[in-house]
Amino acid sequence: MKIKFLGTSHGVPERDRRCTSVLFEAGGKHYLIDAGAPIADELTRAGVPFADISAIFLTHLHGDHINGLVHFIDLSNWFYKDSDPLIFTPSLDLKTALEAWETMLTGGPGKAFRYTEITAGEIYADEAIRVVAFPTQHHVVDRDSFKRRSYAFAVTEIATGKRVLFTGDLRPDMCDMPEDAFTVGYDCIITEAAHGYLDKLAPRLAQCKTKQMIISHIYHRTNPTERVETLRAALDEPMTVAEDGQEFEI
Repeated sequence: MKIKFLGTSHGVPERDRRCTSVLFEAGGKHYLIDAGAPIADELTRAGVPFADISAIFLTHLHGDHINGLVHFIDLSNWFYKDSDPLIFTPSLDLKTALEAWETMLTGGPGKAFRYTEITAGEIYADEAIRVVAFPTQHHVVDRDSFKRRSYAFAVTEIATGKRVLFTGDLRPDMCDMPEDAFTVGYDCIITEAAHGYLDKLAPRLAQCKTKQMIISHIYHRTNPTERVETLRAALDEPMTVAEDGQEFEI
């Protein structure tokens, strides 16, 4: 499995970091997790045709995780007409909003994209990957509000059996880290560094069963270098702080 970070920033872009998005490849197929970065631009720069994106998985409906999807859908509607990914969203309100946007732009609803509302458990499988969704509690205020639903995704590559956990945004104490992270071995866990202090979270993250950990969604005011290094020292496995454009082979 190949993973490329299109954006690694926190809630707003920084000079050297775009908002959150991850492109990954397995079995010759491409997928996206989150679309906060300008994914239309980034896919073009990476030489990945829009039509090659099989599915897009959204951890939650905050702008820094979905704003890039607007441009992608717009271009897929009238220019890259062979683009037809499955779009997995915490709520179908996203479908309503994007269709309203296309109506505003073109005078009609445009192309019918394929949206699926996420529920806990296996949500996707093809010949290359299997994806399981775990509910999280990122900024929970109202559990019944679509704006507050959030998910982590466990991705298994069929050919190799390798497993990667994308946690998405979590509670500051990471009490909603999927239990799977502590009980099932992963080849890589990709988690965030915007909402909680990594030095205080070190004992919890050290319990995760993984061969390596990658930190993204980075807010340096919350987690300056010394806090990052405290976590690194607490882990038995290698840890990397992801940069925009960085690629990993899992």
